[in-house]
Amino acid sequence: QETGSIIVILATDAPLSDAILRGLARRAGLGIARSGSPGGNSSGDIFLAFSVADDMPAPPHAGPVITRHSLNWDELDPLYQAAVEAVDESVINAIVQGEDVACVKPEGKTCHGIDTARLMQVMAKYGRL
Repeated sequence: QETGSIIVILATDAPLSDAILRGLARRAGLGIARSGSPGGNSSGDIFLAFSVADDMPAPPHAGPVITRHSLNWDELDPLYQAAVEAVDESVINAIVQGEDVACVKPEGKTCHGIDTARLMQVMAKYGRL
C-alpha cells in the first residue's frame, strides 16, 4: 500500500496559457509512473507547473482586455514529453542519491539508500550501462 506523497514543480520559460500549464502539470504523474509508482489511493501527490515567460505588466491604458501569447496546442507534444522525462529522471536521481532515513510510517522502520556500487555491478551484468 502506498504511504508516501510526492510534490512535483515544473518550471518553464515557454509561453503557456493556464490551461496548457494544467495539462503540463498532469504529465508529472506519467513521469512518476515511468519510475514504477502507481500513485496509490492514499498518496497525496501534488503537481504544479508555472511559466516565467510572460512577466510583463499590462501596458497603461490597455483597456479591459489584454492579449497574452502562448504556444499553439498543436505544438505541445515535445514539451509534454520533456516534462515526463524530467520527472522520471528526477525520481531516479532521488532514488540513486538517497541516503538511509528513518521512516515516519511505519514508525521505527528505516528506508535504506541504494548501494550505488552494487547497482552498477548489476547494471553491468545485464548490459544496462
